[in-house]
Amino acid sequence: MLKTTITGSLPRPAWLAEPGRHRLEAWSVRPEHVAEAHDDAVRLAIADQEEAGIDIISDGAQRRRPYIWGFIEGLTGI
Repeated sequence: MLKTTITGSLPRPAWLAEPGRHRLEAWSVRPEHVAEAHDDAVRLAIADQEEAGIDIISDGAQRRRPYIWGFIEGLTGI
């Protein structure tokens, strides 16, 4: 049997971070509740994967900052 998994990140729930709002300061959740919100987002990501029958599940990269910001922050003049 061929095992299935996802590659990359799952989108964050809109109640955590509205689409297009990647910076923590712009998120819908107050800073003191971010850790708890991340935990809830991970639980939902796992539940979605289990429901879909994915064999190898992940946290959906819910706690990871989008990699592009590390690149963009190093640029000037944009």
